[in-house]
Amino acid sequence: MSAREKATYKGALAAAMDSGAYIKFVEIHTEMKSEMEAHKQCMFIYWHRFFLVVFENMFRGQGPKFACVTVPYFNWMAASNKALTGECKTLGECSPILRELGGYAGNSQKTVTINGAQVAGNCVTTAPLNHFCQSSASKGSACARCLPRGNWGGCKSPRKCKLRVGDRTSLQRNKHRESISNRRARMPRRYPLDSR
Repeated sequence: MSAREKATYKGALAAAMDSGAYIKFVEIHTEMKSEMEAHKQCMFIYWHRFFLVVFENMFRGQGPKFACVTVPYFNWMAASNKALTGECKTLGECSPILRELGGYAGNSQKTVTINGAQVAGNCVTTAPLNHFCQSSASKGSACARCLPRGNWGGCKSPRKCKLRVGDRTSLQRNKHRESISNRRARMPRRYPLDSR
């Protein structure tokens, strides 16, 4: 990407965070029913491909100057391979795109509640991540104005750079159990056919 393309992309991301469109995509991706459709089943690739196309169109809808924005491709496998073979020390060092499009060096450790999950990490405040608002219901000073990121400067693969997400698994499990019991409660009782 050229410097101009990077600046345009970062501008679109900041505009999407300011308009509330960005957090809607976070909420869609982490909502329980979307989670069930998007992960751990055969539609994983198709769901995410569609999601990225709509995400890219959302960027383009932020204004005429963003009409040609595309979501950049991050070849994390090549970067991870470079780190694992010793060509560079960390995923962050091997991937200039991580530094250039928002960064990863956090100013402080912070826990932010995002769509019901406690997310802890290096809270990055460099532009455009200083526009981040953790909920579509939050506005202005209620927004975190930083985005928790994993320690990309201290790990060699994305799997090892994970954020610390609070007890999200049990949160999702409880939501899932709740939705199953609610569905069962609404189902009409079925009786065997009368043999008269």
